[in-house]
Amino acid sequence: MHTTVGGMNQFFPELQVTDIPYMFRDDLVAERVGQGPFYDQVREAILKRTGNVRLVGVGNTGRFRSFYTTKKQIKSAKDLVGVKMRTINSPLQIEMVKYLGGNPTPVAWGELYTALATGVVEGTKNAASDIVSNKMNENLKYVVLDEHAYLYGFYWMSDSWLKTLPQDLKELVVDGVKQMAAVQQEFNKHLDIIFLEEFIKTGGTVYVPTTAEKATFQAAKPEMRKWFMANVKDGKMWVEKLEKAVAQAEAEIDAERGRILK
Repeated sequence: MHTTVGGMNQFFPELQVTDIPYMFRDDLVAERVGQGPFYDQVREAILKRTGNVRLVGVGNTGRFRSFYTTKKQIKSAKDLVGVKMRTINSPLQIEMVKYLGGNPTPVAWGELYTALATGVVEGTKNAASDIVSNKMNENLKYVVLDEHAYLYGFYWMSDSWLKTLPQDLKELVVDGVKQMAAVQQEFNKHLDIIFLEEFIKTGGTVYVPTTAEKATFQAAKPEMRKWFMANVKDGKMWVEKLEKAVAQAEAEIDAERGRILK
């Protein structure tokens, strides 16, 4: 099966560490972390806890989350005050919206279109591919591309089933799922451009925050980092693991760029 962080939160709350806002400076860093040793540790921890759920592939489900709204253009954190913002069922995301002054409102994905149409919520934290492909742009008219959280997508498999296969088929299945995740990741980056264009064509407004405006959102990062470490078992350990992986990814990418520009 395929899930986001929200789909695994009840089984492994530690996975919310990847939802701490502004942990990833860009796609390159998030993607490299997704294929690195950090997720090997996640795989081992979840398999140990569940006994049968094995992480096989890591991709994304639409690049980064940003704030979409129905009636009000958000430009900085002060514009979020009082806004009824839909979140997934992730305590960290709920706390983030609350910290920024919004009114976090968890709504199931299947109920979101109606919730937006009836005013139960006034906005949502999603990617363009989520919004336009599900016609939520019929109600959502504004987006601020603050890109606060990377939308990882996880591919899970029954470990007991996988072990019933002969070695050659085990390898084939794992390779196939990993390739599927990689293709979906690139496809979603392409869709992000197409759907943002479609959002504009159907009357939507796309706003790119200034450095100063984005900094008002980024103020949530240290607070959510602190919240995670205080409220999730072994939270400090997982924050440190992710930060180490991010730092390593940034260093490798910067070094590669440096060699090209030398």
